Amino acid sequence: MKTTLLATLALVTTAFVALAADATGTWKADVPGRNGTTSTTFVLKVEGGAVTGSIDAGRGPADIKEGKVDGDTITFVQEFPGRDGGPARKITYTGKVSDDHIDFTRDTGRGTPAMFTAKKQ
Repeated sequence: MKTTLLATLALVTTAFVALAADATGTWKADVPGRNGTTSTTFVLKVEGGAVTGSIDAGRGPADIKEGKVDGDTITFVQEFPGRDGGPARKITYTGKVSDDHIDFTRDTGRGTPAMFTAKKQ
């Protein structure tokens, strides 16, 4: 009985892992902002529950921070230095990962969060 229960649990766990979409790869999006849209490239690497990588909106790649993945939900932060030595400004990205796209919400902490879709390259 115990062996059957453990085998069933292992099978169910494997099925959930197989169902989760993998965010690893290069993704491109037109990200809306206060000055229009910006063509942005996300290079993401998922290992376990951690996400690393970079964001490039045309000024060179910037490392992402605080990256996490939980099922098909991915979150990470982009930091910018504060003005005149002030505190860093953070932009939080939250996305739902599918096989060929990620539906993102981008929250700058100012105004309404922006929504956009990144497509896998």
